[in-house]
Amino acid sequence: MMMMKKKMKKKKMKMKMKMKNYSALLNTHFFVPLALDTLGPINITGQNFLSDLGRKLTTSTGGNRETCFLLQRLSITIHHTTF
Repeated sequence: MMMMKKKMKKKKMKMKMKMKNYSALLNTHFFVPLALDTLGPINITGQNFLSDLGRKLTTSTGGNRETCFLLQRLSITIHHTTF
């Protein structure tokens, strides 16, 4: 349990650093930091972004499982890049 808390704290610190590094782009771009791990949770900002993106994909394609497909694709990508 402590290990998981330390990981989340470390991810939050990295997220804040990334937001600071990319702050100049916020005038022209939409930046959402995603903290993903193979077996861990997704940060709340990332969850909200992925849900909104999935909803928009569903609206534009007419499919009702676009969010599910998006999360599956991210999971596969993470799995392939870590092993």
